[in-house]
Amino acid sequence: MGERVLAIARYRLEPDIYTQNPAYPFDTKTWKQWKDVKYRDPSIPGWFPMWGLTLVGLISLNDPPRPKVDQSVLTCKSAGVKVIMVTGDQPPTAAAIAHKVNIISDPKLEYNYMVDELKMDKD
Repeated sequence: MGERVLAIARYRLEPDIYTQNPAYPFDTKTWKQWKDVKYRDPSIPGWFPMWGLTLVGLISLNDPPRPKVDQSVLTCKSAGVKVIMVTGDQPPTAAAIAHKVNIISDPKLEYNYMVDELKMDKD
């Protein structure tokens, strides 16, 4: 349906290590350097647990297209303009949005249909 889903998790931090005063220097900018470290290593500044988290829930976000985009696409198409969409979204999300704004008008051209029903390669 073109929605984004976020997973929310929690982890109870040890208060003697992850202090408020002085504030523990959490470092999310360098997490790729220590993301695979499962246990606290005092030599890694800013490290915090990325393992053993408890799933709390899921949140679905709907980011609708701007008003009248669907009508603008139809106007362009009727004038002979080929409309394309460039996005960083995952293919199923992009296809759902393209369908909402009339870029894809034939459901058989949608990503999910081509992969699931026609058994086409995901790429």
